[in-house]
Amino acid sequence: MKNYKTNSKLAHAWAKNASVDGQTSNRNFFFDGKTIYSYGYHYIIGQFEQAENRAIYSYVTFINGNSYSNSTAKHTKHVEKAIPNYYPTFNIPFIINEEFSLKDLKQIRLNWIETIKELFKGQLKARSNTYKHFEAITIMSKINEINALFPSYIENINNDYFGEAFILSENKANLLRDTAETRKAEQKEKLRIGELKLLDDWINHNYNGHLYYSKIHLRIKDGFLQTSHGATVKLSDAVCLLKDIRDAKNMIGTKIGAYRVRFVGLDQITIGCHVIQWEVINEFFDNLKTV
Repeated sequence: MKNYKTNSKLAHAWAKNASVDGQTSNRNFFFDGKTIYSYGYHYIIGQFEQAENRAIYSYVTFINGNSYSNSTAKHTKHVEKAIPNYYPTFNIPFIINEEFSLKDLKQIRLNWIETIKELFKGQLKARSNTYKHFEAITIMSKINEINALFPSYIENINNDYFGEAFILSENKANLLRDTAETRKAEQKEKLRIGELKLLDDWINHNYNGHLYYSKIHLRIKDGFLQTSHGATVKLSDAVCLLKDIRDAKNMIGTKIGAYRVRFVGLDQITIGCHVIQWEVINEFFDNLKTV
């Protein structure tokens, strides 16, 4: 076997099919043809297979999703990083760690179906999290993606297969999600109202914190323009830029301080991640005339 100095180089050699076999100097990480192993032939990390449906992809990589040891997990990470982006990769629970065959996909699908059923049941008991339902959906999508590549080995699957179990799980997940979004909106509104009470103090330099949940306001301090969301730029640069924007000059991409002009609209402009309303900008210029 050809020797490779590092785990990374070995993984890349396997992923690029640079050699028929190879190993690291300590021989605990090696590949033989299309299969790469960790600490011996008893544990496959990954294996290339030629897709049946080559109109989609030529080769597909299967990664052993079974947990083993920390050192093997590190080997797996090297393999995952080395696989080219143009190879679809599936992390699946191998039935037997020391071998993998496309014929195993049938049993893997059956095992996944049982996992999906348990996830749906678990979602019904959840009080806040929705991840169990969407983890089940992810597994179903994985089955269908593999089916598109290997239709002779694994059957497609859809929501109807699980009947009421899917519907109940989806309804519970949607309810929890909507409840969470409502609570988040209520909390955000509470914070916004609290910040409005501090706005006058901020404008008059009696408060120097950031007001993230209300619209951006502007103030001048020591020759700099400050926003209520925490940005600071030279006042002279800000005045020139805002005047040019008000004069309808194309300033998209122009940099000011650490920020760039990203958008200019009828109601607002966006500089960096700061969205500033035109009414605030016009008020700023009106106040500037009186200074």
